Amino acid sequence: MEVLRPEAGDKPSLRLKFKKARAKFAEASGRAVSSAIETHIQRLIRDLAEPSLQVCLYRSLADEPQFALKPEREFFYPRLDGDDLRFFRPHGPLSKGKFGIEEPDPALSRELDPSQPTLIFCPAVAVDSRGSRLGMGKGFYDRYFTSHPTAVRAAVVYQIQVSLLPLHADSWDQPVDWIVTETMILRTLRRSN
Repeated sequence: MEVLRPEAGDKPSLRLKFKKARAKFAEASGRAVSSAIETHIQRLIRDLAEPSLQVCLYRSLADEPQFALKPEREFFYPRLDGDDLRFFRPHGPLSKGKFGIEEPDPALSRELDPSQPTLIFCPAVAVDSRGSRLGMGKGFYDRYFTSHPTAVRAAVVYQIQVSLLPLHADSWDQPVDWIVTETMILRTLRRSN
């Protein structure tokens, strides 16, 4: 496996390198590892379960790790509202949003109560063991995590997306507490503190 070497402050080129590695892995092995990823997501939900825990999932893009937990109506999904994310538990079908990602219809859904315990699974382009997360560059999850600091955060990635070296993090970048891959569930150093 190729080791991708992060360079401080060079997020665009690093993002491109990890996206290419993710796409290559998804094409070759993505389907083969999807059940392992689902199992690890379910295990983390079970291990962190507490009364009134709200669990947020997302719909994956084609080259992101694929998972489908059922029944769908038990989980909350993100919806873009301008530059911000809001999470809803769907009571109807999801439809394609601004970036081609399936989103719930607020009129047919119940909105997440941020005052209740919440576990949010999020996508990433890359992560490291400190919990630093490199996203797609729009900052949607970073803004949400800044506004809701008590939410437990778990990045879902292929093992190839876990950087062996520390990723550069800007002041606005929000780390994750857990990393879920096809081979592991890792409690990050952020969570350990």
